[in-house]
Amino acid sequence: MGKVCLMLSLLLWQNVRSYKILVYSPSTHPENVNYLGRIADELVKAGHDVIIYLPVADPTVKIHGSKLAKLIQDKSYAIAPSALSAPIEHKFRNLWSTNAYSFGEIFKVFREFTDVQLTNCIKQLQDDELLRRLKLENFDFAITELMNFCGFALFNKLGIDKYASVSISDMMEVIVDPLGVSSNPSFVP
Repeated sequence: MGKVCLMLSLLLWQNVRSYKILVYSPSTHPENVNYLGRIADELVKAGHDVIIYLPVADPTVKIHGSKLAKLIQDKSYAIAPSALSAPIEHKFRNLWSTNAYSFGEIFKVFREFTDVQLTNCIKQLQDDELLRRLKLENFDFAITELMNFCGFALFNKLGIDKYASVSISDMMEVIVDPLGVSSNPSFVP
C-alpha cells in the first residue's frame, strides 16, 4: 500500500507544477500598477511563484498593487519630478475629458510619457547587476502591459521566450493589426 501511495504521489507531483513568473510593472500610473498587481495576486493564489519587478518611473506613485507577490522595487530609475512638467499620473488623470487638452497637448503628454519610458528602459537594459539578479530567478513566464515596451526588451535580454501582454483598456488597432489580431467588434469608442 505504501508503494502505491508513493507512486501515486510522484505521478501527481509531475502533473502539478507551479511556474516562476515575472510581472514587469513600472510605476507610471496607479491604475496600471494595481491592474498588474491584481493579476500577480491571482497567479500567486493559483500556486505560482510570482515576482513583480517595479522600476519606479513616477516617484509620486507610491503603490505596487499586490498583497501576495514578491516585489523587486528599484527607485534608481525614477525621473526627478523637476524633469517633468507634472507627475505622469496627474497628466493622464484628465487626458480623456472633453475639455482637458487639445490634440497637440495630448500628443505632448504621450511624447513625454514615451521619453520617460525610453530613458528608464535604456538604464534598465544597461544595468548589469539588475539583469544578473533577474536572470538568477530563472523565470518560466513573464507578463507586461502592452504599452510597456521595455518589458518585451527585458524579457528578451533575460531569455524569457514565453510571455503575455495585457491591456487595461481596449486593444488599439494600431497595436493589434501588425500582430494579426482582429479588432474587437464589441468595443466601439
